[in-house]
Parts: sequence; C-alpha cells; structure tokens
Amino acid sequence: MCCAGSSNGRPIRSCRPSCCTAPSTSPTRKPLPASSPTDWGSGLQSPDGTFRPPQSYMLHGYPRLDKYNVWVIIVMAFLRIEFYPNGDDGPVKAFLDHLAFERPRGYAKVALDIEVLGAEGIRSKQVSVRNLGNGLWELRRRFEGIQYRVFFCVGNGILWLLHAIEKRSRKTPQDELRVAKTRMKRVML
Repeated sequence: MCCAGSSNGRPIRSCRPSCCTAPSTSPTRKPLPASSPTDWGSGLQSPDGTFRPPQSYMLHGYPRLDKYNVWVIIVMAFLRIEFYPNGDDGPVKAFLDHLAFERPRGYAKVALDIEVLGAEGIRSKQVSVRNLGNGLWELRRRFEGIQYRVFFCVGNGILWLLHAIEKRSRKTPQDELRVAKTRMKRVML
C-alpha cells in the first residue's frame, strides 16, 4: 500500500518516494548529456542548467592541487613537536606539567590543541593560531575564563614550543613577547 492510499494520509515506513503520487517539493537536477562539454569558461552553469565547476578546477573528478596546497598537505601536516631548549624538556613542558596538576581540564584542552597543531599544521581550522610576525606564532585557547597562550615557531619540519603563559589582561605583556622572540632567535640559528 502506498502512502497516498493510507487512511490518514501520512507516509508509512515501507513507502519509497518513487511510489508516492504526491508531488515532490525538492528540486531535481537534470543529468548532463554524454556529449555535453565539461568546461564552460568561467561560468558555473552548463547550457542545460545543471551545475558543474569549471574544468580548470577539476582534475580527474577531484579538485586540482596546486604547489602550495601540496606543500601544506605534505610538509606542514607532519610537524615534530619539540620543547625549547633541548627538545624534550623546558619551560613550556614545566608549564604544562604544572597546568596538568592545577587544572587538568585546562591542560587537556591545551594539550589537544598542541597535538592538533602538530598533526594538521598552522593552517588547521580546529585551533586558534595568530601570527605575531617574523615567524613567531601564538596558539590561543580560552577555557573557563582563563586565556592560555603558547608561543611557537616552525622551522625545518619542527614545531618549537618556546614559551607559555596564562594571560590575565587584555593585551599580551611585552616582556613575555620578548622572551618568546629571544628563544625563537636561539632556535632558528
């Protein structure tokens, strides 16, 4: 029995949309004919009214990757995380250890952001990152009213964690920025 023939007029569970006699409210797209070209210049609508992206944006059915996108995907996506000054221990590691003891939930958020940053790179949309200029970056995380900042730089496939603070004021203290810039100069030599 079709939903059109049901007593209350509501569709039944086994009803398929193709068996209903009720008109469909969703728009239908016409398929492209086999002889239709796939490149219509800069337009995004084919002569028969269906949507297709221009040929220049497609390569074998996938979006075309230019050199920059390939570089971001391959090079920037696999960053090794190192702590200043020697790679496995330092002031940022001490800050994170203290944070894990004092505020475990805040530590979990910051540590997850660092992991995502190392896995996906600077251009990740999952973390809040700000460029401070000259290769210095700031990882920003706000959790339970506290603003956590981790200053880092990237060089030779290594993400160097330089300095970390809990920011209490609206502006980042200049002495904290000076510390991060000094450490970045030492790392990038």
